[in-house]
Amino acid sequence: MIHLGTHASYEWTPGKQAGLSPSCSPEILISDIPNIYPYIVDNLGEGIQAKRRGRGVIISHLTPILKTADIHGEYSRMAELSNQIDQAQSQGSPTVEEKIKQVFSLAESTGILADLNKSVNDPAPFETLQILGHYLEQIKSNMIPFGMHTFGQTPPSEALAEMSKAVLEWNPEVSPQKLSQDLALCGPNEIKSMIKGLASGYVHPGQGNDPLRNPEALPTGQNFYGFNPNKLSSPEAWHLGKKAAQQIIDNHRAKHGSFPQKVAVVLWATGALRNEGVNESTIMYLIGTKPKWSKTGRVIGIELIKPKALNRPRIDVMINASGLYRDLFPEKMLYLDQAVCLASKQTDVENLIARHNAQIKTQLIHQGMAPEKAEKMSRFRIFSEPTGTYGNGVSEMAAGSSKWDNPDMVVDVFEKRTGFAFGQKDLPGDGPNPNFGIGAEKALKAQLSQVDVVVHSRSSNVYGLMDNDDMFQYLGGLSMAVRKESGTAPETLMTRQQHKNRVEVEDLGKALGREMRSRYLNPKWIEGMKAEDYAGANAMANFVEYLWGWNLTTPEKVDADKWQQTYDVGRIPIFPVIPLALDCACLPSASGSSNALLYKMIAA
Repeated sequence: MIHLGTHASYEWTPGKQAGLSPSCSPEILISDIPNIYPYIVDNLGEGIQAKRRGRGVIISHLTPILKTADIHGEYSRMAELSNQIDQAQSQGSPTVEEKIKQVFSLAESTGILADLNKSVNDPAPFETLQILGHYLEQIKSNMIPFGMHTFGQTPPSEALAEMSKAVLEWNPEVSPQKLSQDLALCGPNEIKSMIKGLASGYVHPGQGNDPLRNPEALPTGQNFYGFNPNKLSSPEAWHLGKKAAQQIIDNHRAKHGSFPQKVAVVLWATGALRNEGVNESTIMYLIGTKPKWSKTGRVIGIELIKPKALNRPRIDVMINASGLYRDLFPEKMLYLDQAVCLASKQTDVENLIARHNAQIKTQLIHQGMAPEKAEKMSRFRIFSEPTGTYGNGVSEMAAGSSKWDNPDMVVDVFEKRTGFAFGQKDLPGDGPNPNFGIGAEKALKAQLSQVDVVVHSRSSNVYGLMDNDDMFQYLGGLSMAVRKESGTAPETLMTRQQHKNRVEVEDLGKALGREMRSRYLNPKWIEGMKAEDYAGANAMANFVEYLWGWNLTTPEKVDADKWQQTYDVGRIPIFPVIPLALDCACLPSASGSSNALLYKMIAA
């Protein structure tokens, strides 16, 4: 059997995550059939799931060629005006004020000022200009996928040269000659491994990951493997995770003048395998703990960060792990739970974890829960789907908007699917692991009501925020649930980790805006997708549907300008007709500017 595509369906059916029994659905479906599985080299997490639950023999294939986005249209004009302002200012020219007005007008009409939380009336225009210039430079230097990869075909030499340049820029220690050779071998290796696998031959193992992050994943055509979970988080990931946590804290203090009370973090297996545990490190540092490593780099315990070094409260966390994370890293979930329990018992500094435990216990008792059970439930911090199931239902609800008339119904599905708690191994219960996936919907709602910051991460240069539905269903769904339970929209942040040695935390609106401008509104990206015929048109349609998913779950981050620009680009001659897969018959309101534009797009 050959499975073509990112993943099949059998590995997401009910059953154990490892060591399948004869009655598990994946075991029944795959039986004794040899399973050859071409898989994009960047998607380690789901590939490992295919190996575990379906005995997949992975044949890694190259990502689409990655190119720099450059800038285009209004953005190019803004960059040009910014340069002219610098020159005019140094020469004392009277045209400076008029040029600033032009830049601000363009930045406002394209929605960039809103994404940057700035306005045309900012009292410090030159400071805003600097921020705008930096943002335009980020758009220009962003790496975007150009078209799609054809299995078994090495891309043309010109495209390989551009990708090689990007890899060398990020990894200067790599030999240019070896890199060129490895890239050229990708196509032949993929076909050779496929033939070898079909002949029951041995497909050689190799590393996976985004080639920009890890050039050792090249050449493709290998049976990739993941990062050793016993070494997660690595010391390098700890350094970056600590920086991300500090940025989250600093961001909140700058905006609100106080420390965040509780930070909700989404954990994905694909992210953990790419970045070696940056997000886990962020959680550890927020609560005031750190990993303890052996001399060989294995994580062997937990250390408390001393009060003088911490110099702040122990900030509470809530963890939303995906079903795939639950399957691939169950021991890491228990490890993080132990870290939270250890931190909650400390009295050396202000302890927000302990404070919230007491508050939630009282809240649950008032709801009729027995005190002993309320005590247990108040200490859970890790929530996911129940064992053997996948997805939180938000994507399906977004796609079927005609079936509901109140967004709270989407939250209800999220909470029912995600309301299962993991951890608290030391607590009494029935069975061998009684606290791994127990029903805890009331505890989840109580946790959500205290959250003021929601965080997810992006560590791939190929996969973004709007080329898949997983991003909005996890980060957006979590943010939506917090808004319902707390009554206030949380700070919704993205941690940028595409570069293996850098980390930057930013507002979701800014991240969405930059991705739209560097990819989906970019003539270069459109050109690459047009060459892919049906598959390219499908990718364009998906972008619009996923933008709607963000609009549903985080409406404060998707303003009318984003829809207007999508509508405008969809009408230019070089853009094919986009088959909008949106069912807007039951949008919450057609009167708001964003929703009115959705109706306008569908009418067009």
